[in-house]
Amino acid sequence: MKMIYRFFFVTALSFVGVDSLSAAPAINADSLWDAANTLYVNGDYKGAVALYEDIEEAGLVSYDLFYNLGNAYFKDDQLGEAIVAYRKAQLLNPSDADVEYNLAVANSYTKDRFSVVPVFFLTRWVRAVADLFSGKVWATLSLIFLVLAAAGLLLFLLAHALPRRKWGLGVAVVSALMFVVSLCFMSSAVAKINKGAEAVIVAESASVKSSPDRASIDLFILHEGTVVEVVTDFGDWNEILLSDGSKGWIRGDQIKRVTFRADE
Repeated sequence: MKMIYRFFFVTALSFVGVDSLSAAPAINADSLWDAANTLYVNGDYKGAVALYEDIEEAGLVSYDLFYNLGNAYFKDDQLGEAIVAYRKAQLLNPSDADVEYNLAVANSYTKDRFSVVPVFFLTRWVRAVADLFSGKVWATLSLIFLVLAAAGLLLFLLAHALPRRKWGLGVAVVSALMFVVSLCFMSSAVAKINKGAEAVIVAESASVKSSPDRASIDLFILHEGTVVEVVTDFGDWNEILLSDGSKGWIRGDQIKRVTFRADE
């Protein structure tokens, strides 16, 4: 097990209105964390889940919390909840090999298998680059490139030698472009965290309907752990989209969104 740390997107998340993450209630999180880890080591996975959830409900967000919570859910045979927790951990640390491996193991237990709609190769490359770092890292990089762009511009304006002016202009232009790219990737990462469009089936099985009505036609059945995209909300129903392009309506209590917002 890894040691916990409080990991907030305070600045970045403020752009999209997630204030609850930056103002967690005063609780003894360290004591809860130690107690939860002890219960997990002793095989009391339900007890560990309960304490990890208490930390989450207090508004504390960290990769380690969701990684350990996913492990506890998985050991407690709550496959859907485990995948939700692992996906949250992955949002906070996209390049971590441990959560990637555990998520792959959890996904291997799911029953549903779908083909994936082909994605344009440039789109695929952009997504791969965006997933290299978390939103926090992209925010840090954007600030670094902004400082470099300003330094290059100052060198261009103040230097007397032509080679230095050219070098300063080059640094300013390249850094400005990288600043824009980093800012876009940061905004994308934060939007993904805040939007909660991704969701996981947490019911053992769920009927996908043709319309938001219990009496409507059953289109197909989904099982616990399947990842879907929420397209539309309508009362207690959600319209979902699968990786193969299939659509349908499902009750909101049968899915759980991959988001850090308390109201989801």
